[in-house]
Amino acid sequence: RIPVGHRENHLAREEFIQSLNLDYDGMQEVKAAVERRDIKGAEAAFVAHMRQRLTPVPPPLSADGSPAAVRAAEEIVDHVFRFTNCPPYKLGEKIAWNEDPFNYDQWAIALNRHTHWLTLGRAYAATQDEKYAREFVAELRSWTEAVPIYIGPRWIQGPMFEPGKSPLTLDGGIRMGQSWFPAYYYFKDSPSFDVDAQIAMFRSIRDHGRYLSDPQGWRPASNWGAMQVNGLLHVAVTMPEFKESAQWLQTAQSWLMEAMKQQVYPDGAQIELATGYHSVTLGNFLGALELARRTGVELPEEFVKGLEAMFEYFVAIMMPNGGRPSLNDGSWGSVRSELAKGFVLFPDRKDFQYLATGGKEGTAPSKTSWLLPYAGWAVMRTGWGPGDRYLHFDLGPFGAGHQHEDKLSLIVYAGGKAILTEPGNYSYDTSDWRRYVLATRSHNTVLVDGQEQNRRVVRDTHTVWKPKAPRWMTNAEWDFAEGSYEDGYGAEGKKIATHTRQVLFAKPDYWVVLDTMTPADAEE
Repeated sequence: RIPVGHRENHLAREEFIQSLNLDYDGMQEVKAAVERRDIKGAEAAFVAHMRQRLTPVPPPLSADGSPAAVRAAEEIVDHVFRFTNCPPYKLGEKIAWNEDPFNYDQWAIALNRHTHWLTLGRAYAATQDEKYAREFVAELRSWTEAVPIYIGPRWIQGPMFEPGKSPLTLDGGIRMGQSWFPAYYYFKDSPSFDVDAQIAMFRSIRDHGRYLSDPQGWRPASNWGAMQVNGLLHVAVTMPEFKESAQWLQTAQSWLMEAMKQQVYPDGAQIELATGYHSVTLGNFLGALELARRTGVELPEEFVKGLEAMFEYFVAIMMPNGGRPSLNDGSWGSVRSELAKGFVLFPDRKDFQYLATGGKEGTAPSKTSWLLPYAGWAVMRTGWGPGDRYLHFDLGPFGAGHQHEDKLSLIVYAGGKAILTEPGNYSYDTSDWRRYVLATRSHNTVLVDGQEQNRRVVRDTHTVWKPKAPRWMTNAEWDFAEGSYEDGYGAEGKKIATHTRQVLFAKPDYWVVLDTMTPADAEE
């Protein structure tokens, strides 16, 4: 009599082999083993096929044997992890994948994205030290045996859905689109990465394909959707040996266009209006495009054209120091590096080249001041050098996610430093500091009777696909913009007043800001 656990394992192994397209090119030995009813032989033949195949073209890999890279890999072998800007933390010999040492669920979420496997891979490529491969294999086995993984009271991690829990489809997308396939190619020929471990990885990849293609988890109007569809495309294209891969490819191609249409305004801004998450969505779209071009998969030209508008967005918002403003949960970051990618993709955009190289090459943009009508951002500047003056004026919608209560807020940069700044996003926790950075009081705009803006409860302020044209004028001598906030203040969102802000830039010297408060009643 076969023990229940062994019988279930045998059935799972057999089911995995049956999910393969045995008529796919190069799978003859796998098919022959299946016809002999030799499951172990079929698994070994499939692993041999995967190690030997030349197509699809694998991702580019890099080796790094520098002292810093080796130290980072050694830390991982010792189970010392650094995530989410928290101090380094040492886990036990057996990793608990939902451990939360800082009472901050984002730490455990980051652990489950497995981006640290690439650190192990780069060190292994440089040194061929098997301890890095052994650590990767041990973690892979541990993780695939542990799922589902419950993180905090809300999240479920792994390739599955469960009622009452929020599935982390973005993490599944990150694993498939960013970390797992490069990790596989780093270690595929390692003697430590044996047949059983490779089959465990391939089985989980198959399960991820089913998970990421399930419509119940599809979020096209969020950066989550961009990560999800990038991961699904990677599974479909990198693993054509699965019977379901052709359907997954069709789904991914369709969803990429749907995500582009639902996430990106005509002015190029991602609808969450958080500058860092614009980069997240763009990065995943670029990952999909890189994969498609490397492997000969076609994507619509309309998709590529949409990427150009997303790069031009960075031209519009770039600060004199070459960075991006931290808008909503956007965080500060480089615009030059983003535009360098844009110039590679669109070599006729000499303005991308000019800004990416700090003016050393290319041609300066044809205008300095800019209005993004869908994002609702007015940008006034004197030029494109580090000593130029810059103002960002937020007069648009709330955003589809990662929002701050900050309408009519200003950012000003002059004399090589920020004069009026933003609070940033802090950590995604429930602390007083997190509540502060979300609130109106932390931004350069106005409270009314001590009450803060409250657009969160007014859904039609979140996204605007037919924006009202704001008052905006620009010429060689001055810029002018006007916006209003009338969507309510305080916890109940009472419309107690309308705040109108006008900004005049007398080029190149100074700005004049005029605030007008109009009460909703007859009282002064």
